[in-house]
Amino acid sequence: MQRQRTASTLAVFLALILTLVACQQSGQQPAHPEPLGDGDTLEYAPGRSGEVKTVTLTGPDGEPFSFSYELIDGLAIIEGDMIIGTEEEMAALEDADGITVQSTILYRRVCWTFLFVDLHCENYRWPDSIVPYAFADDWDDPAMAGDENAVMRTAILAAMAEVEAVTSIRFVPRTSQSDYVRFRDSTGCSATVGREGGQQNINLAFACRNKWVIVHEMLHMLGLKHEQTRHDRDSHVQIQFANILDDKKHNFETSDLAYDYGPYDFDSLMHYGTFDFCRRNSADNCVGPTIVVPSGAAVGQRNRMSVRDIASINRAYPGEPPTVAITAPATGTSHVRSYGGLLLEADVFDPEGKTVTVTWISDRNGAVGFGAVSFADAMKMDYGAHVITARAVDPQGNMATASINVTITNEPPIVNILVPTVGTYCIGETVEFRALVYDRNQTGLTVPDGSVAWRVGLSPAFATGKTVSRAFESAGNYQVFARATDEQGLFADDSVGLTITDCSDQPPTVAVTSPADLSSFFYDGFDEALNMWYSDVTFTGSASDPEDGALSGASLVWLTDRTELQAATLGTGTSLTARIYSNVCEGVTHNVTLRATDSFGNVRTALVRVSIGTIC
Repeated sequence: MQRQRTASTLAVFLALILTLVACQQSGQQPAHPEPLGDGDTLEYAPGRSGEVKTVTLTGPDGEPFSFSYELIDGLAIIEGDMIIGTEEEMAALEDADGITVQSTILYRRVCWTFLFVDLHCENYRWPDSIVPYAFADDWDDPAMAGDENAVMRTAILAAMAEVEAVTSIRFVPRTSQSDYVRFRDSTGCSATVGREGGQQNINLAFACRNKWVIVHEMLHMLGLKHEQTRHDRDSHVQIQFANILDDKKHNFETSDLAYDYGPYDFDSLMHYGTFDFCRRNSADNCVGPTIVVPSGAAVGQRNRMSVRDIASINRAYPGEPPTVAITAPATGTSHVRSYGGLLLEADVFDPEGKTVTVTWISDRNGAVGFGAVSFADAMKMDYGAHVITARAVDPQGNMATASINVTITNEPPIVNILVPTVGTYCIGETVEFRALVYDRNQTGLTVPDGSVAWRVGLSPAFATGKTVSRAFESAGNYQVFARATDEQGLFADDSVGLTITDCSDQPPTVAVTSPADLSSFFYDGFDEALNMWYSDVTFTGSASDPEDGALSGASLVWLTDRTELQAATLGTGTSLTARIYSNVCEGVTHNVTLRATDSFGNVRTALVRVSIGTIC
């Protein structure tokens, strides 16, 4: 086995012979050569040269085109590692009485006829992106240590996986397919270009076991040529013909058989290195680079497929488009605009088994979700009818879409008067009115203060805001309404009934001084017996009565409205620490009331809202 790095092929060959001799003398098996990588020239037969021939033909468009090839072992080799046919086929081509060109997106296949019989014009690409393969398993060399067949199979399968991961190409073990690729041992690294028909080889010496070297040869087999043979290459790199081996200069011709796809790609796995096929001086050093890159970009890497390599294969082998079917929401359905979100779900299938990118698009609001399962932020969607489209795109750029019609609807807000409670109040007493207003259609889940109006019966509003106050100047029964109106004009009401009298004994005034309204507390612990989280909260308040003075003790009672979680009464007095419970991890809110009763039996209350937060 032979290999070529920056040292000459002859030097490597002699080194291998010396190694073999030394190992035989010592009775040890020689080690395997290092795998090829960056800086290595990939060739069918490293260190060998054949007869170089140039063919000039007239294409079907009447324009001449030319290409050169090198005959080695009866094979026509171009650019060092690309096999385009046999010596007999090339001779037949020169004698052909008819020339056609079969084209793919990336490569031209020369076809010819002799005496009106089609001799060589198979489909160039692999049908359905499927490449059957087989292993010759001829790498086993008893003189070398290790199992070369196992190592090469592992490397080849790893290379296949890299190609399959980013393209529609699928490698399948050959069963009875007539067209297939055989991986076999060789003196170098090479491959036929495109699908030839029948058995075709990817030739890999054991030194070619770098998986990216194998991918390079696979990409030839799929139809890619070398990047530096593009027609526009002289605008990007400079070929130094004086530094190239005389019998290898034909490898640097621009290719009339290839199409240029996309911008020039310095990073391509298919680009020559800067010293490939260099002439050497007496010290066995390259006399200079064969390729100069004025921009300073690195070329000749053998450790990845570039983005444009992948794009080229996907252009030539676009594969089958994915399918997409929307399963949720159902078309024609209506959905309330809320923070709950709108479930978007689709069944997506890609024939090549690739990951498909799904984008959900509203005809009114643009992109509203991503992924086969997503939740649209309905709060950012306009009210009204929407056409929702699921757009599925596979890595090859194939796209499929499905659409449904849905309507985003509004609903009226929810109004709940917190204070005052139903009861009797005095003429001239200032009564506080406070409402909890909730609107799940709106940002912040509420409406502005100015959208909440208070009125008595059918009278015009006497105040706006979530918290207002007023006094009543005459006795009687009053029904007080709070109306909340959202931005779409929908409204909701709540009301409370009050009895106003000429009190002979004035009621107390009461206030909660701490905690502040709408305070939040992180949980202190978990009660295993009750299976609930809790927080110990200290409440303080005060009450004063015109006749009784300051109230305290049992005349002040603290109550919670969350009676499904705990007893209503939390305790008595101006101050207490009470345990407040939550049965859900996202927390709950307690409306805690301080109720003051004077000696005459007048009752007044103050309310504070506290929430207990936990970890979900």
